[in-house]
Amino acid sequence: MKPFLLILSLLSTSLFASESLVNGDIDCDGKNDIAKTVHTKNKVKVIVELGNGKNSNELIFGLGKSLYQDHLCGNKGSLNSETLEKDLSMMLGKNPEGYKPSSSCIGLRLSGGECDSFHIFWNHKTNQLNWWRL
Repeated sequence: MKPFLLILSLLSTSLFASESLVNGDIDCDGKNDIAKTVHTKNKVKVIVELGNGKNSNELIFGLGKSLYQDHLCGNKGSLNSETLEKDLSMMLGKNPEGYKPSSSCIGLRLSGGECDSFHIFWNHKTNQLNWWRL
């Protein structure tokens, strides 16, 4: 490998490491999508590559202790799939805008640290990723 390419490869691996990977139908179009996390110094991106060939979709969350609602308490986020089968109105008072319970699609859960996880879902009104949290 050429020295420049080796350095670029090492930098991209250390500065923007992707640690979590989830496969499943996230946007409920019947096609497999791929979700991954990419960490930088104080943020984590959740990136979803849509299986229909359209552009990717992403959300950015802060890392570390903060009073802001869009931060994880820890220094690293872990991404897992979760079911969308339940109606959230009993737990949240109403379903988040654009949320649709589904037995065939998946949601994502981003967790890290001692605080509540982010629950990520496909918003069917905006056609983008969205999240809720307790």
